[in-house]
Amino acid sequence: MKKKYAFSMLEIIIVLSVVGMLSVALFANFNNTERTQVLKAEWCISKIEGEVRNFINSAMRSRNLQIEEAWTLQQIFPDKYTIHFNTNNTGVTLGYTIGINKKTYKILDYTKLCNEKGIFLKAYPENFNQIIMNKGFQQEKAEEIFPFSLTGGDNGTLFTWEVIFRINFWEGTEKDIRKWSIDSRTQNFHSQGCNLYYEGENRLECERRLN
Repeated sequence: MKKKYAFSMLEIIIVLSVVGMLSVALFANFNNTERTQVLKAEWCISKIEGEVRNFINSAMRSRNLQIEEAWTLQQIFPDKYTIHFNTNNTGVTLGYTIGINKKTYKILDYTKLCNEKGIFLKAYPENFNQIIMNKGFQQEKAEEIFPFSLTGGDNGTLFTWEVIFRINFWEGTEKDIRKWSIDSRTQNFHSQGCNLYYEGENRLECERRLN
């Protein structure tokens, strides 16, 4: 009886060991799948998007900004709030203007926010690179078309534009994962994930990116 019980326990231990090894192998394999990379990238973009949305909300409500100088918090009351998409795809810079003085408030660096998780993001704003917002979204000058404006490249002032976020899966392979659509006429900032993709050569591009 005792021998039979001992043998059964040994079988259980062996089975549990095999199951444990298979679980570890499956988890390691899952952790390297494209889907897992996309989920991590989406989490990173959501973090960046949250910062951008809060900043736009601060501009709309004419809220002050807090910055730390000499170990103390300083209250800043901007005349304009700016969101700049760095042309070298390193991140998004949140800035402000008081009078004619332009200052940096916060840099949302993709490397610091994403690469430590093995994610490499690139944003493609093309010629568009900046949102300029008057405090309270109020028109300050008669010649101003919109107190919430989009600027960049040779296009001058734009009415609508979009930013495509991509992820590098491996060398030479990039996949669209999210699109930001911005409309200066309605001060609208819309975000949507890429759940559908083209087929064939463009299979990694968001099918809705041109809609």
